[in-house]
Amino acid sequence: MSKGTYRKMTLVFLMAAVLIASSTVRLQGIASTTDAFQSPIVTPEPSTTPAPLSTAETQIALDYIAARESVPVEHLLVVNQHRREYDVLGKTFWYVKALDRKSRLFYTALVDLTDQAPAELQDVEQTNERALETRYGKLEAQLYEVLQTKGPDDELTVAAWFTPVDSEAILAQLRAKYPQVSLELPERPWVAVQDRSLSAKVEADYFQLLQEAHLAKQEDLARSLQAQGYTVRLHRGIPSLVAKLPKSAILEIAQRADVTGLYLIEGKLNLLLDKAIPTARGNVVWQRGIDGAAERIAIVEPGEVNLFHFQIDVKERRWAAGQIDHTHWFTGQGLQHPCRRRYR
Repeated sequence: MSKGTYRKMTLVFLMAAVLIASSTVRLQGIASTTDAFQSPIVTPEPSTTPAPLSTAETQIALDYIAARESVPVEHLLVVNQHRREYDVLGKTFWYVKALDRKSRLFYTALVDLTDQAPAELQDVEQTNERALETRYGKLEAQLYEVLQTKGPDDELTVAAWFTPVDSEAILAQLRAKYPQVSLELPERPWVAVQDRSLSAKVEADYFQLLQEAHLAKQEDLARSLQAQGYTVRLHRGIPSLVAKLPKSAILEIAQRADVTGLYLIEGKLNLLLDKAIPTARGNVVWQRGIDGAAERIAIVEPGEVNLFHFQIDVKERRWAAGQIDHTHWFTGQGLQHPCRRRYR
């Protein structure tokens, strides 16, 4: 996983972490509580009209993809399109994702809404990442701006995100116990195990080792902050801890080699469902009379959610061909959406 992709995923995982109900984590004498999270997001009213599309820019993107990939433009089917704003670059693009009906491959392109020039998504994302690092360092943009108004002793609740755990070491421990584990699937080593009961044991042990590795990442900083009298919240599932700290301590932590980012946890939420819902074509479904009233639905991606967590009671597991490929594609779209990088 690239550094850019890793940093982009941090906010997504932090949001997932706070959704876990109240629990206590103990790290060799350090007690830490994670409070229950009540979502402030209200279910929106069904939209009566779809979001307007940018036909001209969409055609520019399709022509660009066709020329780049040497495929007939009539073979391309648009499956996703929306505006993408890169505030730090001062640019806004029109994003287009298209399916080649013949090869079944997906292609993407951006179109600059200022001069209608096509651009590569990866190039723009990398440029944006470098600009963010140059301007804010390890601080999330909103945290950086808020700190400019604070004194050295003013406190804020922040999350520290650590360097990745050693996945190769975890796999080595797992394979020492289960030789059937495949090294070709490092993030889901149990998938290649044919025996389902054994596969479930491998999965449970994998997440146990992963949790231990995450807590180990947090241990040094947690002990240091605890010794200074600060209350620390630890996370089993991700390499991150949360604490209310003065500005001086936050800036000091940003210098640590084992910390890759610091994020503001408190503050005003800026709802973006007006953009996310049309992007996912939710309004189209609503127009057909399907609004989800009185229904509760959870989409749980295999391998990304620890089904062995003590607060999760799994009633049934169904195995379906292609399930993992589809859910990974679904999650990938969420990570690519510009809403995940909106701080204000």
